[in-house]
Amino acid sequence: MIRGLFTTLVATASLCAAFPGSSGDAHQYAAPGANDARGPCPMLNTLANHGYLPRNGSNIVREHVISAFSEALNFNPSVAMTLFPPAVVKVNNNNPNATHLSLNQLNAHNVVEHDASMSRSDDYFGNSHVFNQTVFDTTKAFWTSPVLDINMMASGRLARVEASNATNPTFHFPQLSVVTSLGESALLFMALGDADKVTVPKAYLEYFFENERLPYELGWSKSKREIDAQKDMFRLIGQMKAATEAIISKRS
Repeated sequence: MIRGLFTTLVATASLCAAFPGSSGDAHQYAAPGANDARGPCPMLNTLANHGYLPRNGSNIVREHVISAFSEALNFNPSVAMTLFPPAVVKVNNNNPNATHLSLNQLNAHNVVEHDASMSRSDDYFGNSHVFNQTVFDTTKAFWTSPVLDINMMASGRLARVEASNATNPTFHFPQLSVVTSLGESALLFMALGDADKVTVPKAYLEYFFENERLPYELGWSKSKREIDAQKDMFRLIGQMKAATEAIISKRS
């Protein structure tokens, strides 16, 4: 649900072998071309950059997402089935029969793109689908350890909500955006960290956001156990919500 690109093409077998957990030449990173669609979601962009989703970012159907999440991240189909159907309907003018989307369709405000992103500016300021280093620096200022826990993740996310609210005269953060934002944070633990311990290496996060690339060369590999929507995603969303509320409560 959970939104900087490298300019070089990595496409050699020797480099693949140097990256533990890499999936072979078919999924080497390649920066998107001028005509490739990309959107506000860093993970979907990353999966397209590695060829787990169509590299052109277009005409993505449910089966693409299920396969990409499974092969790249070891996510159970339940995760894709929770996230994809409402998104594809929403970006296609609420057409319940819609079956495909392109990543740039997700740029529509308050669908997947939303105010208070961890790595994008608000729609009011423009370019809300493009990585913004200044915005990301605000988020990661709260990542004060080499390994993040849920409190650091929640603090960074809350800081962005508060900064956006203070500076954006059209700030809008409805319940859908709240849940999307919490889900994005949960996704980071699920995809790049340890969903059971609820930790994730800071270096993995920085590499991922700043490059829209899976951090194979830093030693990352996908989860050894299958990640499930009910067991992991919904639980982590609840924990993120509780951690955020605890931070706010301590201020009063």
